[in-house]
Amino acid sequence: MPFRKFLTPCRMRLLPAALLAAGLALLAACTTATPYQPAAGTGYGFSDRRLEDNRFLVAFDGNSLTPKEDVELYLLYRSAQITLQTGNDFFVLVQRDTEANTRYVDNTTFYGPPYGNCWGGWGWGPRWGWGPAWRGWGYGCGGPTFATTSTYPVTRYSAQAEILVYPGRTPGGDPNAYDAREIVANVGPYLKLPPA
Repeated sequence: MPFRKFLTPCRMRLLPAALLAAGLALLAACTTATPYQPAAGTGYGFSDRRLEDNRFLVAFDGNSLTPKEDVELYLLYRSAQITLQTGNDFFVLVQRDTEANTRYVDNTTFYGPPYGNCWGGWGWGPRWGWGPAWRGWGYGCGGPTFATTSTYPVTRYSAQAEILVYPGRTPGGDPNAYDAREIVANVGPYLKLPPA
């Protein structure tokens, strides 16, 4: 079916509304903290890779609105999920790291009259005494123009860990050993999940 026949007058009126709704949905996704979700497709969330039979690399990447504490809790929760999914009971954090990725954003605001005695253009005339040539002059509007600039940091956190998973009782006295069922029970209620 040709595209023009598909876009009837009724559908043409609905097209801008549909594009606006899609844009607002995308903007809403960018203005909320990263929920507990797989990173595939969005770039933010959890990812994991099996390195050996009982060794995994687990990561959680948050956007700039996700607090560091949430990123680290989501990493522990995903580690507990992997432990239980592989038929084990506890995991040991062999290596753990949280990185802060900070970039600085400039915000410049201009103040002044947007309209008024505006002038400018191009014309034919002498060029500093060297004969005829195209010349131009600036474009401006009457009244003063002011600008304020502020710079602010935007930080997003990424956490990753290498874990070993084991069956049996969690060894006492090892601060790097976690009971997977207790992590799921205690952290699970605080997870921010993606909208259905």
